[in-house]
Amino acid sequence: AAWAGAGLALALPVLAFVPWSHAFGYDFVVAEMPVLELVAGLMATGLLVPLLPRLVRLAGDLAPPRKALLLAGMVLVGLALRLALLASDPALEDDYQRYLLDGGAVVAGLDPYAIVPAEALDADPQSSLGRLATAAGDVLERINHRELSTVYPPVAQAAFALAHLIGPYQLWAWRLVCLTGEIASLALILWLLRRIGREPLWAALYWWNPLVIKELANSAHMEAILLPLVLGAVALLTLRRHASAAFVLALAAGVKFWPVLLLPLLVAPLRQHPIRLLAALAAFALPAALIALPMAGSALGPSSGLLAYASGWKTNSAIFPLIETLMSPVAGPSGAGLLARGVVGLTLAAIACIVAWRARAAEGEATIRAAALTTGALFLLSPAQFPWYATWVAVFLPFLPSRAFLWLGVMMPLYYVAFHLIARDQLATFASVVVPLEWAPILALLAFGAISARTAERR
Repeated sequence: AAWAGAGLALALPVLAFVPWSHAFGYDFVVAEMPVLELVAGLMATGLLVPLLPRLVRLAGDLAPPRKALLLAGMVLVGLALRLALLASDPALEDDYQRYLLDGGAVVAGLDPYAIVPAEALDADPQSSLGRLATAAGDVLERINHRELSTVYPPVAQAAFALAHLIGPYQLWAWRLVCLTGEIASLALILWLLRRIGREPLWAALYWWNPLVIKELANSAHMEAILLPLVLGAVALLTLRRHASAAFVLALAAGVKFWPVLLLPLLVAPLRQHPIRLLAALAAFALPAALIALPMAGSALGPSSGLLAYASGWKTNSAIFPLIETLMSPVAGPSGAGLLARGVVGLTLAAIACIVAWRARAAEGEATIRAAALTTGALFLLSPAQFPWYATWVAVFLPFLPSRAFLWLGVMMPLYYVAFHLIARDQLATFASVVVPLEWAPILALLAFGAISARTAERR
């Protein structure tokens, strides 16, 4: 009964959102969109996530056939909601427009890293770039940051191209690719849970997470193809298949670069096996070099989206601005941001190495937890903390259900208040009021958890 109630509490808002989502379509200006209502609905539905661990424990005494039935119901409900959202308009997100254009460029045989959308709009209609602009139509017009080239690495480009082959410049085609990635993530979560002896129902912390459903099924963010590769590499690590894990990790880094932080998890267990270590490093380095090669030239030019993101992107972060402020007396206001990014990068590398070293001789569960801790540190210290970045952490919640990270589903929707404030020329209020409000409960829960764990150790 409790699980049925939770399923209804998730399903009814999602299904009600599908027809209502058209209020976020391109026929409306942002000032007319029901932004605050969306935020309130997401936060209220997100309250389900901190309750799910209790529901999993409640189901612990059920007979195996009833558990299996409950698991099947949980999977089907999550799948049905994702299928329903195929008919929805993406709410306050348009990153998918860039994905669609990149996919069209790759299939047309063009270099996506050499294409600046603002220039393509003015290209000669008879040129290859002009023909791409004509075929893309509204997709090109609606791309954000049109003055910059694409930031997405080649493995992501391959996924965009696949969607283009399914349906040229069609959101539904890209959403099918994302749905396939999500199903693969769920399958890997269930396999890993079974491998380490945990109840499969813990998968609900990912599969029934409203923030995950919104960002990957409705907004169609590319994390849907990143997460199964990260989980695949971790799964292979638990099997001690280090070379295969290294190859899959290189593919993950070909979607977004940050999975490189998990490389110490490969190295640490092989420190006394130099031949196997060299084989694993080669299995990572060779495909990684081939993946990076297409970006080496045009992706680093004056219109490079990659350089712009790496050097200046900053939003919705609570911790990074504090680090930046501490760096200001050393580097001055103009250099504080770059120095802070360097400090964060070194800190994350140190955390990744320490966590991997502690888990080096442990069994599979410790490897998964080490990957979760490294990813959690990355998310917390990142200069940009978009809601879809929280899915990096959410995919590990079935294995490490941190109370603080469970509350990300409740608090992260406050990010979208920025759209309401921008439309009213009140963006300063977002940084001074909304961001502290968003992060205060999460950071407080993290601090409380750390203190409690330390006290338990002493006892």
